[in-house]
Amino acid sequence: MLAVYAGMLVLIGIVILVTALKWLASGESDRLAVIGNLLSLGTLLLALVAGIVALAGNRASQPPGASQFPGRGPQRICVLRNPR
Repeated sequence: MLAVYAGMLVLIGIVILVTALKWLASGESDRLAVIGNLLSLGTLLLALVAGIVALAGNRASQPPGASQFPGRGPQRICVLRNPR
């Protein structure tokens, strides 16, 4: 599954690179706007990497065969009124 995430990350990185080069080669666009777009796309790529790392860490912390995410399975709520 990690290979799928890595493949998606490479594909998105290539799309960002091609789009950035297309914007830079265009004579009609403002250079400052292009730099701003590149920074925002870099931030998006960083967020995707962080999400993939978080999913991989969650999967690695689970025992084999037990892939539970929040919201599945029984949940207990414990409320303490006056803990003394």
